[in-house]
Amino acid sequence: DCEQHDASWTTHLDQWERIIEEYSPQDAKDWERMFCMWDDVFTPRAEAEVYIEATILFLEVQINDQITPVDAQQRMALVHSIIESAMDALAVRKIETRYNCCLCMTGTEFTEDDGADTQMLRIVAFAMHALQMVAEDERLEGVQLRFGVATGSISVAFIPARTSFVPNVCAFGSIPNLAARMLQTALPGGIHLTDCSAMRMRKEQGEESLPPMHRMTVKGLGEVNT
Repeated sequence: DCEQHDASWTTHLDQWERIIEEYSPQDAKDWERMFCMWDDVFTPRAEAEVYIEATILFLEVQINDQITPVDAQQRMALVHSIIESAMDALAVRKIETRYNCCLCMTGTEFTEDDGADTQMLRIVAFAMHALQMVAEDERLEGVQLRFGVATGSISVAFIPARTSFVPNVCAFGSIPNLAARMLQTALPGGIHLTDCSAMRMRKEQGEESLPPMHRMTVKGLGEVNT
């Protein structure tokens, strides 16, 4: 393994020397261009993960506008602490956090306990636990959560970032977009499921009957059952 590692680095350094010889940097722009090539040489390119059937959840933290920015920051930090704890307990995989929203998944077998056969039960249990913890914590007055959930084919890819110390992990496909639409139409404190997610949950519960559905118009998708 050490010999392979050394050989790999030797190859990388040979490539880097050839880049220097070819471009002979003279100014800042030349050096910037070269360091972009350095990223291309040294940054690992992980293959995209493709899942035929996985479940994705969008979570939004809503904070009362009357709360001061300092208090809002403290509440947000506390909410994310609750979210992280619940994720660990239920083997829910976080994909990314953006502003006041969090995107996570189940059914990817990313960890040993993230089995596909319990993906819906665990992600709904995660949402319900987070709702309960926020409602019971007096320090989180003025904070509400809402969730959008969708199940189907999802791709996850690692996106190298040159301007950030944190790499980007992104989910692609129509299912993440559908989960986002479910979030946008969810009531505060609500968990809004697509029909596929609801039927998946019934299946994992061992139930044969279909859950009651509500037909609604979703932007970009037309009429859907939820």
